[in-house]
Amino acid sequence: MKTKSKSYLSSFRNQLFDAPTEGILSCLLTLSLFASCMQPPKQTAGIPIEIKTRLNQDTVEMPPSIVAKYIDPDIILPPEVVPLKGQPKVVAAHPNEHPAGTPEFIQIPKDLMAVTLGKDVPFPLKMPAQGSIVPALQPKPKPIKAFRTKDAAIYNIQFLSAEQGIYSTVKCMLEDRRGHLWFASGGYIARYDGINWFVYSEKEGFLNDAVNIMEDSKGNIWFAGATGICFYDGVNVVHFNKESGLESNDCRAPLEDSRGNIWFANGTKSVYSYDGEQFTIFDEQQQLSNDGRKEQAFYSDNRIVDIEEDSNGNIWWATQGSGVLRYDGRQITHFTEKEGLIHNYIVDILEDDDGQLWFGSGGEGTKGQGVSRYQAKEGDNGSFSNFTKEEGLSGNRMAGMAKDKSGNIWLATYDGSLNRYDGKIFTHFTPDEGLSFQTALCIMIDRKDNIWVGTNGGGVNRFQPSSFRHFTEKQGLSKNWAFPEIEDGQGNIWIGTYLGGVIKYDGEYFTHYSEKEGLLQNIINSILEDKKGNLWFATRDNGICRFDGKAFTNYTMRQGLSHYFVWDLHEDSKGQIWAACGKQGGITRINPDNGQITHFIGNESDGIGGGSIMEDSQHNLWFGGRGLVAKFDAANDELVYCYNIDPTDKEWVDFLVESNPESVWFGTNAVFTQVKQNGNEIKKELPRLTIGHGLPNTRISSLIIDKSQNIWVGGANDGIAVLKKGLDFFGQLDAPWLQYQLEDGTRSSYNGTSYLDNKNRLWWGSVYGITQLDLNTFQLPIDAPVHLSPSHIDIQGQFLDYRNLGNNDYKSTIDFGEAASQSFDSIVAFHNYPENLNLPYDLNHLTFHFSAIDWTAPHKIKYSYQMDGVEKYWSEPSIEAKADYRNLPHGTFTFKVKAIGEAGVWSEPFEYAFTIRPPWWFTWWAYGLYTILAVAAIGGYIMRLRHKIMEKQEQLEREQYLNRELRELNIATTRFVPSDFVQILNKDTLKELKLGDQTQATMTVLFADIRDYTSLSESMTPEDNFKFINAYLSRMGPIIQEHGGFICQYFGDGIMALFKDNHDLAVKAAIEMQQALERYNRKRFAHNRPAIQVGIGLNTGQLMLGVIGDEQRYDSTVISDAVNTASRMEGLTKIFGCRVIVSEKTLMELNIMENQQSDT
Repeated sequence: MKTKSKSYLSSFRNQLFDAPTEGILSCLLTLSLFASCMQPPKQTAGIPIEIKTRLNQDTVEMPPSIVAKYIDPDIILPPEVVPLKGQPKVVAAHPNEHPAGTPEFIQIPKDLMAVTLGKDVPFPLKMPAQGSIVPALQPKPKPIKAFRTKDAAIYNIQFLSAEQGIYSTVKCMLEDRRGHLWFASGGYIARYDGINWFVYSEKEGFLNDAVNIMEDSKGNIWFAGATGICFYDGVNVVHFNKESGLESNDCRAPLEDSRGNIWFANGTKSVYSYDGEQFTIFDEQQQLSNDGRKEQAFYSDNRIVDIEEDSNGNIWWATQGSGVLRYDGRQITHFTEKEGLIHNYIVDILEDDDGQLWFGSGGEGTKGQGVSRYQAKEGDNGSFSNFTKEEGLSGNRMAGMAKDKSGNIWLATYDGSLNRYDGKIFTHFTPDEGLSFQTALCIMIDRKDNIWVGTNGGGVNRFQPSSFRHFTEKQGLSKNWAFPEIEDGQGNIWIGTYLGGVIKYDGEYFTHYSEKEGLLQNIINSILEDKKGNLWFATRDNGICRFDGKAFTNYTMRQGLSHYFVWDLHEDSKGQIWAACGKQGGITRINPDNGQITHFIGNESDGIGGGSIMEDSQHNLWFGGRGLVAKFDAANDELVYCYNIDPTDKEWVDFLVESNPESVWFGTNAVFTQVKQNGNEIKKELPRLTIGHGLPNTRISSLIIDKSQNIWVGGANDGIAVLKKGLDFFGQLDAPWLQYQLEDGTRSSYNGTSYLDNKNRLWWGSVYGITQLDLNTFQLPIDAPVHLSPSHIDIQGQFLDYRNLGNNDYKSTIDFGEAASQSFDSIVAFHNYPENLNLPYDLNHLTFHFSAIDWTAPHKIKYSYQMDGVEKYWSEPSIEAKADYRNLPHGTFTFKVKAIGEAGVWSEPFEYAFTIRPPWWFTWWAYGLYTILAVAAIGGYIMRLRHKIMEKQEQLEREQYLNRELRELNIATTRFVPSDFVQILNKDTLKELKLGDQTQATMTVLFADIRDYTSLSESMTPEDNFKFINAYLSRMGPIIQEHGGFICQYFGDGIMALFKDNHDLAVKAAIEMQQALERYNRKRFAHNRPAIQVGIGLNTGQLMLGVIGDEQRYDSTVISDAVNTASRMEGLTKIFGCRVIVSEKTLMELNIMENQQSDT
């Protein structure tokens, strides 16, 4: 697959084109995903091929086509041939790799020094094991700064040193089952959880001088040093020393065998085996005897520094001066220099995947002679193969050994840093390759196959050998500013440089071709291999040259090129060479067979010739310009513009990607657009992708798709990004790009091309050299961080050692120590946070510190947390590994935290439940007291309220009685003084009337009188008189009131009534009174009583109404001539024999005249 990006040349491209751009790194990716198109000419098997794209964009006006211009061969010179001058410079590409020489082979003699227990020597002694138990305290954590890397590191090697906050010397290391790292160096013990550094000493119950660390099958951590051996079970530390019955305090090399026994060396003469209850002691009593004659003690007073068990169950002991010993459960066999062991000072033992044992010589204070590889063989005692510096080791003085998952043997040396042996080659890793220090003291390989190296002054290194590696001038490049272009038919990688000519990499060596050897120019823009195996080199200023291995054939403007600047080269399916000669030179086509030269030169502003060229699987040729894409029309021999990514975007179109037969991606270094092709038309298919929105957060300098369809992007300013299974996500605005930056082993920027070779290795170019990634061994992350848990919980902003709260001295140093000590049941083993935390209400400021493990990329772990009952949503992911909660209310809460790493996968949440007790005034007994007090208060209140209600009731009853009396009095009063009379005087109540109150008004006066009442009354008793008169008046009074009038006075049988506002109603009242009288007379007639007649007179005029009398008695009266006239009108009814007479004045006031029938 051909992939190009020429970022360092972008500045030249822009300068030569006289156009203001940013000098962005550009790339042309040519790819097809279809099996039918996987093998174009000269394409290496298994590598995806070039990209197919299309077509036409009718929504944007396109420039006119670029027509072909055929160059007359008679006006140009033939190509110039320059023979190769001298021998190119050849440099070893891997100076730190050394083929392993043939090791010295030694057959072990048949007669070995060996003793049989119980026969030649006594059986080992046994004694009860009585250790002293000390509570394990927790130190205050110390935050550690992030890993660093050397600027010149050529491997992904990161380190922590004193500058980051750890100790500079590390003699032993361990990764425990919780993923935490333990370190020791004879003066400290420390644990690192990826966030904090915890230092354990005698103060916390540990050793001060541990030099070995081991974890047993129960999860106990063992430490051995000059003051004894101990194990930490997460709660207590159990110590064994001379006081426990050991021969010496000096202990080393703890090992758990396959039966669960713990072995360790003690002093200079003993080895102990501990089964959990008793010790089995191997000491000088197990000595060698021969022919009845005692020889030297078996251990020769030399310290045992390492103990290992092989796959056959044999226990091996390494000594400092007496070689190694093998114990098979029955017999002890001795191997020394005499038997072929490389040296009697052995510091480490390792078994490889083939069951061979490696013995490393050296150690502290010794010179060392290299390593021996022991191979057992049935029928004899096996053999030793010895490796030294002469066979490829970087140093002979071993410090430690380890084996990785691939079976490679890693050897840490005092005098040569680190070695890797793969069975054929020793590869050296020193400060030149990126280690922090030359002297290595120990080595460990974690569960993710990261290599950890402890040093004597440079802290600890973390090395990921399957990650990125780099080549620079130190590794054989002619110039650091380089970019890989192609892989030729022989599998060589050809690399172009700026000012360094061309480099060929054959897997072992770099071969340099420059102007000195006849190359046209040392600044190379593009490289092409044609179908005949010739190489074509495009230069920045001198045109093109073709190299056949013996001579350079040069094409310049004198040979027909349209310009000296050549940006890109491509050979089409017909064998013609196409050269992009910048926007000024356009496109030049060369037919090597007949020498025909053709130019396609368009408008400079469109830029065709300044971008890259590619041919798709259907043999369509595509050309990138400034925001434009053109296609070659073979029928008319012209270039046709077919797409404009954005009319306002003038970046170079260098990415043309076919993801399926219909979908095509066109892109610049900052924008990608997917289009859908249909015949000669295309249309946008998905949203426009930009930096950070569908594209990674970097300007793109190169883009390539590997065999697993992962998309890899070289970033112009931010390392390398990858989109796993990229074609499934490419096009999504939230595509999950994973970025590798300086802290991941990349360079800070990649402003060159990228390439995937036939061996499945990715290559990137930059101003810093070449970066390689072997996809056969590199694994993209897939797992979430593991072992997520709190490390400690601060209360009221203060660190607490919860296990030490039982100590009164420690507790007294904390203001709330007593309360805190009574707030939990137990403490989680190996951690510093309590179980069943139950705090008082005033200890409500909690800070949760937590960590998760991913030693491949600890800097990429982010955390999100939530407190149920307090927070509705999870917090934004952050690298800060703590959560602070202040002023928590009382109640039961669950704190939850989860972690996400570079794989983009969330861990399962860790949950921690705790309680904050309410203050006493919120407790159940307080609520009970409140209830009693409330009931009492309510009872008292009810009693008082009842008393008040009774008082109110009595008062209300009195008021109601008085109101009734008053109403009755008012009613009685209104019977004597009409309320209408009071209102006419503008008073609300009778009480307001005063003597002399008066008013004037125009009113109609009605007088009614029973005729012959005197003679009628004389025929009745007084009682009948009153019954009769009241029966009559009770019929007349309501009629007057219904018609708006009121009765001013009764004169015995006579009635005087007044009508103020409506005179018509007065007349109607008189008529209805007569009608009522007729009904009354019929009733009287039914009872044999005589009928009565009533005369009614009405007059209208001005009246004076007022109050007369004296202070003792008031009376209401009406004074007016109109009253007298009305009385006379009534009297006239007798004379004229009529029932109702109306005066002229009243008649004039009437609004309507109605005909009424009346008796005359």
